Amino acid sequence: EAWLVGSRQTIAWIADFPGNASIDLFKSDTLYTIIEFSTGNDGSRNWDLPDSTTPGSDYKIKISSVDDPGVFDFSDNNFTIVGFKITVTTPNGGEEWLIGDKRDITWSDNIDENVKIDLYKGGIFHSTIALSSSGADEVERWDIPLSGIPQGEDYRIRIESVDDSTLFDFSDGNFTLFLSKITITSPNGSEIWQAGTRNTITWTDIIDENVQIDLYRSDTLYSPISPSTGSDGAFTWNIPAQTEAGFDYKIMIKSATNDIIFDFSDANFTIKTVPDDFILSQNYPNPFNPSTTIRYGIPEDGRVLLEVFDITGQKLFTLVDKEQISGFHEVQFENSVLPSGVYLYRIVAGKFVDFKKMILSK
Repeated sequence: EAWLVGSRQTIAWIADFPGNASIDLFKSDTLYTIIEFSTGNDGSRNWDLPDSTTPGSDYKIKISSVDDPGVFDFSDNNFTIVGFKITVTTPNGGEEWLIGDKRDITWSDNIDENVKIDLYKGGIFHSTIALSSSGADEVERWDIPLSGIPQGEDYRIRIESVDDSTLFDFSDGNFTLFLSKITITSPNGSEIWQAGTRNTITWTDIIDENVQIDLYRSDTLYSPISPSTGSDGAFTWNIPAQTEAGFDYKIMIKSATNDIIFDFSDANFTIKTVPDDFILSQNYPNPFNPSTTIRYGIPEDGRVLLEVFDITGQKLFTLVDKEQISGFHEVQFENSVLPSGVYLYRIVAGKFVDFKKMILSK
């Protein structure tokens, strides 16, 4: 038998002696407590196990004749007295849970009151998951927050009674919380790739499903690269020749079946295109207020000078004065001080010189 402290149980016996009986509780063959000094010898007695009883699996009952203590009997075998108990079952060590996902925390208990659920990291309290969850349910659905929880392999769950903080249990072992099972390795920042050429996108992952690969520019989706490809860590990408030059590209790779499993390039990479000749494009928008974009292309690496003048030819600003790689480039011109009017911008790159007009309209 296994009897719970605080519960009511029935002690039963068969007696062939007259008079009352005494009932004692023994633990490890030593008297632990007297249950009844004298009770009717009717073969049964209800016993309310005190909450203070020490749990153990080495208990026996002794029933004796009150009139003749030499007449007695013990339980043939030990029985168990079980204390109040909470046992965390999930996560209990080794699990890997995705931050942002929904997971069930489970446990078993023999208590009636609600429980409090806390998250520990590295043996230190991190945050409370549930202040009061139904102990009867023995399950709590956890929406793992996307913010405020760092990745780590040293997390455990602690569940305790809301009425008795000394009654609790921890996960037996650590479990892992992670942000992504995909990690992009190339392009991952500072690479320079040429439009119209073949390049290899690489990554590591610990998923089985296919992945989707997209190209982002300035943190906005620019174009899809592959809607679904094997999660084998490499994809050969023929960069379309018409791809715009820019230094603000990133790759995003995500699970084809779970949108919250993804990764971006850690930093921007560059896609360059090489024009056949020097180009100075018309600014856009034009007219503008207060900012506009000026784009230009150079067919070879070299020094570029880009300046802004007023209509009389007086230089107002130098926007670019540096060595640049071949390809298309752009620069933002913003000014809220200048009055409305026509302005000129001029490029000097090697022997190439050109200028265009732009209109500031307030």
